[in-house]
Amino acid sequence: MQWIKPGTNIDFVGAMKFWGLMSVILIALAYVGIAVRGFNWGIDFAGGTELQIRFAKDVKTADIRKTLESVGFEKNEVQPYGDPTHHEYLVRIERITSLTEERIDALRTQAVAHFGADKLRSFVFEPTEGDRVAMEFALEPAAEVSGAPASLPAGDAPESQAASLPASLPAALGGRGSEADAPAGLSEERQANQLKEQVVVFFRGAGVELRLREPIMMGQPRNGRVEALVYFKGVSDRIIAAMVKDLGKGADCNLATDPERCGVDNRRTEYVDSNVSKELRTDGLLALLYAMIAMLVYIAIRFDFYSAPGAIVAIFHDVSIAAGFFAWTGLEFNLQTIAALLTVLGYSINDTIVVYDRVRETTPGEDKLKDEKERERYVNRAINDVLSRTILTTVVTMLVVVALVVFSTGSVKNFAIGITVGFLVGTYSSIFVASSTGILLHRLVPARKS
Repeated sequence: MQWIKPGTNIDFVGAMKFWGLMSVILIALAYVGIAVRGFNWGIDFAGGTELQIRFAKDVKTADIRKTLESVGFEKNEVQPYGDPTHHEYLVRIERITSLTEERIDALRTQAVAHFGADKLRSFVFEPTEGDRVAMEFALEPAAEVSGAPASLPAGDAPESQAASLPASLPAALGGRGSEADAPAGLSEERQANQLKEQVVVFFRGAGVELRLREPIMMGQPRNGRVEALVYFKGVSDRIIAAMVKDLGKGADCNLATDPERCGVDNRRTEYVDSNVSKELRTDGLLALLYAMIAMLVYIAIRFDFYSAPGAIVAIFHDVSIAAGFFAWTGLEFNLQTIAALLTVLGYSINDTIVVYDRVRETTPGEDKLKDEKERERYVNRAINDVLSRTILTTVVTMLVVVALVVFSTGSVKNFAIGITVGFLVGTYSSIFVASSTGILLHRLVPARKS
């Protein structure tokens, strides 16, 4: 398809100064945006919570995002997962825990006062594991004493009753001190079961809501100690409750007793803490840097002294402007953005090679050129010769990318936007930046005629 008629002679080289100034301004704005506004790091790079949720019916991604925003999770990512007939989605939000450090410190102080420092050996908040606290208790030595005094029934309490103890239980347990301690003479397993009930009572009295399913997981007693993992009603529980209300069975079901009937099943919950996300961010940026270094090595081998700098400038030009676009617009910068920048990097150098090859085929040797003006005419002619191919390639590619921009959501949409900006800038740099840099070098360092 010949979009540009043969013999077309647009004066690209004549506009070199204007477009060069525009490029300098755009690059300066890009780095100002990066320095002043910074990037809006996505969940991959900032940390957060990932849930795998299965719905009993078909739901739309837009409806899931709307529900997340309604409970305060504006920064989110939603994408289908697995077989479409299973109606499963991966949901990512930027927060891991709903508890503050001040709240945890207060709970730690109350727990020590309630159980006693000799019994509660540690109280550790683990933010990388969501709303969870690890408590370690010292157990009384077990003894073969029948009829040992006990302030609680000796039988084990079913786990299903741990989250719904009667309000009168604190009175039966008494306060702190000897009443809160497990009675001497009981086996370690029975002491652990009684501690499980006491922990539920403690957090209920402290005004902390525990999660509905398995709020407390007791470890096996060892060496006179036992660990209790306490799970609070945190961000994942709030999300599931909101999903049930908006996209499930609403108030007609009970998540604690029969979650399957609610129409929303939390299949998996994982957390990405800040340290892991920072490492992931560093690795992503290093991947981009290594790709650019490898490209520079290729350029140094592939092109001569006058062409290589132009290709290098074009690469930094395209990546810088695309990154600056993300900084100024506030779009999430995540792993998909890194992938978009890598795609732009490859597209930019490919388009530059096409233009350079045509310039090399068109321009005669140094000994046959009368002056630099004649060189500029040949370069201008070469760009006009490949203009039809450049425009056609960009337009066909953009048809697919623009479709993603219009119809996709979340991280896929950001990926498509990044590629759209990069492709437009890459086409522009191949025509105005790369070739203009070569001409400028010829003016500054004239080639020797053989």
